[in-house]
Amino acid sequence: MIKTSVVIPVYNTGIYLEECIGSVYNQTQREIEVIAVNDGSTDDSWEVLQHLQEKYPGLIIVTQDNHGQGYARNVGIKMARGEYIYFLDSDDYIMEDTLESCYECASKNKLDIVLFDALEFEDCIEKKVIKPNNCDRHEIIKERMEVFSGIFFLEKYYRKSYNPVPWSMYSSAAFIKDNDIRFLTGVYFEDNEFYCRMMTLAKRVMYIPQMFYQYRCRKDSTTGSGFDLRKARDHIEVINAMAELKTLNREKGWHAIKEISLSMLLYVTKVCYENSLYDKEYSLFAKILDTWNRICGGTIEGTDDLGDIDYVFNICIYFPGEDFKEIKNLIEDKRKRLLVQTLNQLPLNQEKSKIAIYGCGGYTDKVLDFYEAWIGVIKADVIFLDSYQKDSRARNRGYPVWHIEEIRGKELDYILISSPQYEEEMSDMVWQLYGDQFKVILLHGDLRINI
Repeated sequence: MIKTSVVIPVYNTGIYLEECIGSVYNQTQREIEVIAVNDGSTDDSWEVLQHLQEKYPGLIIVTQDNHGQGYARNVGIKMARGEYIYFLDSDDYIMEDTLESCYECASKNKLDIVLFDALEFEDCIEKKVIKPNNCDRHEIIKERMEVFSGIFFLEKYYRKSYNPVPWSMYSSAAFIKDNDIRFLTGVYFEDNEFYCRMMTLAKRVMYIPQMFYQYRCRKDSTTGSGFDLRKARDHIEVINAMAELKTLNREKGWHAIKEISLSMLLYVTKVCYENSLYDKEYSLFAKILDTWNRICGGTIEGTDDLGDIDYVFNICIYFPGEDFKEIKNLIEDKRKRLLVQTLNQLPLNQEKSKIAIYGCGGYTDKVLDFYEAWIGVIKADVIFLDSYQKDSRARNRGYPVWHIEEIRGKELDYILISSPQYEEEMSDMVWQLYGDQFKVILLHGDLRINI
């Protein structure tokens, strides 16, 4: 019985193959098959693979014309005979207990996916460890050895732990094949759609806080090399493909995927500007706007989601003023109307309301500045909350500042959490201290105020 099929797409990584493939055959788990798909390499990768096959007779080698990493992985999925499938990049390697640990966890708990972390190191003889390590999530993910759904994970951690790499996922072969999950082909960044599709459909997922994967940071890798026109087009194509996930699993998880997609689209818009790619292909402007429409499911005038309008507002900052003056004016007008409508929902204009605003930073100042300019004076009884302030005489905008731990027993109608970056931790803090004693509103997460 084959417990794990390891699929390794290979493209011009001859110098790394012995360490990579050797790390699989040195696993404590012995019931494995290794499928190396040589995707049209032009270096000595083919010769190295043949040499390694002499050393490891069970090594399965497939050679093909260059079709890209996604296509190569799909070939491996079709050939895989193991209970579980693991995707390993050919310039990296894994620790010797990786497959056994993941298999034991997955089989014992009947999992669709096991998640784990990676150690990042420089591509040099010393293998200097890179810090901070963005692939180490053990301080972020709170669910340790607990079963949860992929949608739960997406929705809870997409802002802090979006790591859409297949090598951090040990997956059930039946889950992948029964759901007909495959990688997009012929494009870069295909991992994003694959990851979101996997997590949307997975019912049983666990996280192991171990850095099993050893990730080599190379300057000439897909992520390490420069951003060109091909990558811009591919990014947009992948984002459009992600928009189709809305109908998957009755739209569960779509909120998180939508935010991920819009964030990616804003990133592409900015990087195209920084690399002067609009000068080479002017139609990128239209493609980006069309993609926004596809994600948000409507026109600018027909959209009533402030967050969606904020994204297209920030996207159009990078568009030439004269050519897009009319649409920019339309967006600015729509944004102001939606922002006024949203600010009007805040209980700040209710004279008898007692409100605590948790957060004294620049975001809070902007929100209140807009409120006072467009809505009017604050009529509610307001205090501010802070996690560090100990001075009982402290004031912010003329209102008293209380430490978050000092409001027990205080009569408050609402706590407005006002910090896009830390609102989850702040919300957790309120819950840990006071449970459901207070009604909490997240200005960014709930109302999508992004100014």
